[in-house]
Amino acid sequence: MLAGDGDVTPVVPAVGSVGASGDLAPLAHAALVLIGEGEAVFGGQRRDGGEALHAAGLAPIELEAKEGLALINGTRRMAAIAALVLAGLDHLFAAALCAAAMSIDACRGSDAFLDGRVHTIRDL
Repeated sequence: MLAGDGDVTPVVPAVGSVGASGDLAPLAHAALVLIGEGEAVFGGQRRDGGEALHAAGLAPIELEAKEGLALINGTRRMAAIAALVLAGLDHLFAAALCAAAMSIDACRGSDAFLDGRVHTIRDL
């Protein structure tokens, strides 16, 4: 989450729900570390958020008006999840393509139906 010589990763519970604008609880856990609270992992060790920031050579931030609300606004979390899903689609499509090819081969099927000319003629 925070870039430096080593990454400080907030400890966020894995169990929870994502509501209409995201889930406030996981976002609040992540935001706590920014202000030196909560728990984080740094250097492979789970520590107090403030200690983890100090070990990474970082200082906690002091929030101004409305910044706390901005940190727990769930639309960023949903966008991040969507970006991860989108990044994984390439792998999913490649796996599906391999599975389909292996299924056709295992059934000793013909690949003639994959010929683009067949689909072109059908569209006429």
